[in-house]
Amino acid sequence: MFGAWTFKSSQDAAGLTMINALDGNITTEARTTGHPLPYQIIYFGKPMRVTAVWITAGANFPLASLDVRVGNSDFRSYTTNQRITGNIRCGSYLGPTRIKNEVVYISCSNPRGIIGTYLSIQMTERATINSPLEIAELKVEGFARECNVQTAF
Repeated sequence: MFGAWTFKSSQDAAGLTMINALDGNITTEARTTGHPLPYQIIYFGKPMRVTAVWITAGANFPLASLDVRVGNSDFRSYTTNQRITGNIRCGSYLGPTRIKNEVVYISCSNPRGIIGTYLSIQMTERATINSPLEIAELKVEGFARECNVQTAF
C-alpha cells in the first residue's frame, strides 16, 4: 500500500473495523452494525486510479445491492439514512452472495481507472432490513500515478 489509509463506516460493530478486511485473512471481518444504508469509506490519502474492487463476503451476512463509488467528495459525515451519490460509480453488485466468503468482482469499466481519494461501499437495499455490511477481505486494483506526469505523491 502507498501510505496509511483511513476508514469510516456507518458504525463499526465492536472490534470489527475495516482494517480487518485488509489483513489478508478471510477469518477476520469488517462489519457495521445494522442500519438502513450501511457503508464503509476508505480515504487513500492521495489520488488513486481505481480500476476494480474485489470484495469477499463475510461468514454471517450476505452481500447484496452494493454500490461502489470513487471520487474526491468526502462523505464521511453521512448518516445511515442517506445514499452516497456524489462520486463516480465504479460499479454495483445486486447479489446476494450465496455462500460464506464468496468473492464479488466489481469492475470500474475504465482501463485508465476512476481517479479519487475516496472509495465508498454501500448496501442500498437488502432482503433483511437493517442487516450489517460485512466484508471479510477487500482488494482494490489500480495505480497511484501516471507515467511522465510530474505529480508529487
